[in-house]
Amino acid sequence: MWRTIKALFAGIIAGTALGVLFSPKKGKDIRKNISDEIDQGGTGLRSIKDTLFGVGHEISETDAYKQVSSEAKKAQKKAAKAVKSKISAEQRKQAGEAIRKAKATARKATKKAKTVINKAKKKFSE
Repeated sequence: MWRTIKALFAGIIAGTALGVLFSPKKGKDIRKNISDEIDQGGTGLRSIKDTLFGVGHEISETDAYKQVSSEAKKAQKKAAKAVKSKISAEQRKQAGEAIRKAKATARKATKKAKTVINKAKKKFSE
């Protein structure tokens, strides 16, 4: 379980670092936004989140992203069709159960991460 939480936080940190690194805004502006938010009693996370959403939005509007996304959807459908034809109903049932368990675990990890973040916010705001 700790391994999952560590992986989740590592992913969040890596994603944040990459998002800020490739942000369309200048680093100076991002740092100023974070600083202003902290001065107003925040944690600076909202500024980072806004930056990451901006990066994601810009990436999603590129032609390369649209092409890759389209090809990925086609490949996914093709792979699903091939797998479905070679797997028994029992195996599909087991796979579905494994996916449900994985989603439940991810939800639990997310809930715990939110709890930890909220406790940290509360601690830093005191």
